[in-house]
Amino acid sequence: MSEFKKIQKNIETVLHNPTYVELFKSKGILISDVKIAVVPIIPNVLIIQKLIKNVKLNKYEKDELKNTIWNVFFDDNIYNNIQFNNKIHIGMLIQILSTVQFDVLSPFYPLQQFPTQYKLVSDITLKLSKMIINNLQKTKIKTFRTKTYKLNKKQ
Repeated sequence: MSEFKKIQKNIETVLHNPTYVELFKSKGILISDVKIAVVPIIPNVLIIQKLIKNVKLNKYEKDELKNTIWNVFFDDNIYNNIQFNNKIHIGMLIQILSTVQFDVLSPFYPLQQFPTQYKLVSDITLKLSKMIINNLQKTKIKTFRTKTYKLNKKQ
């Protein structure tokens, strides 16, 4: 039995204790099943190492990368413009993640304590976000589509 199955069983045992069952019933709650969702914590350093080694990111790592970019820039367009087969884009991602890892503004958090600087940082972050998107678009690897033509047979 896996560690998580044991935890699930222990929770079910506690929640099915008659004392708790009556308490939940009095609140109109009926617990029929307990599930555990496991969400791995993935450090940016791990993602950086995988990007450097050109190792494909799994779903959780891509989700963490997307979340990290959102938390910094509040913009999905950066992530949506990334080509994972483009070395320039990978370099830009490594730089973004490195900057997040060692954020020079962290001594001033929460920035809301400094309203003037907060506004300035927000404006600069927006400009940086637009510049990154622009650079990602300018460095996209072009894909070529071929058209199929029907040739008419001469009769």
